[in-house]
Amino acid sequence: MSDIKEQQENPKPAKTERISCNRCGGPRIHELKFTHRGSDADPNSGDYYEAWTDELWVCCGCEMATLVHHWELVGAPTEAEVQPEVHLYPPRTIGKRQSKYFIKLPPALAKLYRETVEAFNAGSMLLCTIGLRALIEGVCKNKGIEASNLEKKIDGLSTFFRNETLVDSLHGFRFAGNDAAHDLEAMYPSEASDAMEVMEDLMNFLYDFDYKASKIKNASKNARIRQERSNSKG
Repeated sequence: MSDIKEQQENPKPAKTERISCNRCGGPRIHELKFTHRGSDADPNSGDYYEAWTDELWVCCGCEMATLVHHWELVGAPTEAEVQPEVHLYPPRTIGKRQSKYFIKLPPALAKLYRETVEAFNAGSMLLCTIGLRALIEGVCKNKGIEASNLEKKIDGLSTFFRNETLVDSLHGFRFAGNDAAHDLEAMYPSEASDAMEVMEDLMNFLYDFDYKASKIKNASKNARIRQERSNSKG
């Protein structure tokens, strides 16, 4: 009885942890509300087994809930090198890229671009790196640049714009793409993010710039017509 009374008078403090919150847009203090543990262990097998823990955390700011799933292989041989895994649901949006829409980008290139962004967001840097290289190849082919290799194709893009820095950056992606395809070496996430921005700038210039410029020109023309009509009525 005294133990129960002591627990009531001195309740255990709630467990809190800083977790990235999608709604708040950054790391926020979360409070642990519920924990569930499970495994596929067979007590008679004497072998290694899977074990998992699911925790329900609630943001102390916006009260949005997050499920944190911990998984590990207990007792596995050291040579297996199976690392514990942690997954958050819903997936975190912090640091993720949003696909952009290019009005005149051909459907096949648009699909390749979206899949490359998805690979980046999934942390699949090898696939993302290869996707960036394929995207350059696709843009060059779509623009009718015929050359014996990708290096010369990228040089051919300079006929559309005079920006040596951009061309040099594209050559850097070409080397990274070669390493990814042949040596299974991927860009770091920060490098891939910069590469995505450069490719988006390139596609914006090649596929949307003329369209947007014509819209601005038409808007200016329509404004002038409206002004002339207004003056004539006055």
